[in-house]
Amino acid sequence: MLKNFLEKTSSFLSAGRPEIYKEHPIAQLIRDEGKKIIESNLPRNLKDYKVEGSAGRGQWADIPWVSVYNLSVTDKANRGYNAIFSPLY
Repeated sequence: MLKNFLEKTSSFLSAGRPEIYKEHPIAQLIRDEGKKIIESNLPRNLKDYKVEGSAGRGQWADIPWVSVYNLSVTDKANRGYNAIFSPLY
């Protein structure tokens, strides 16, 4: 499932970012499906973790991502440390 998600998003985005961002199916896939896939693979007893996906804020990000935050350290991508899964890396 994770492999399919990464292949689909990286294949689509390798041709360049689409001009339209708002409600784009790939942006929604990264935000919603990417988050669900990562969450479903975390052990159920890990209550202090948060998963977030983003394809950008109002426009395409240079590198769309899905991140896992350890809430005892951070809850944001721009502070602390986290693990980021990007289809472009």
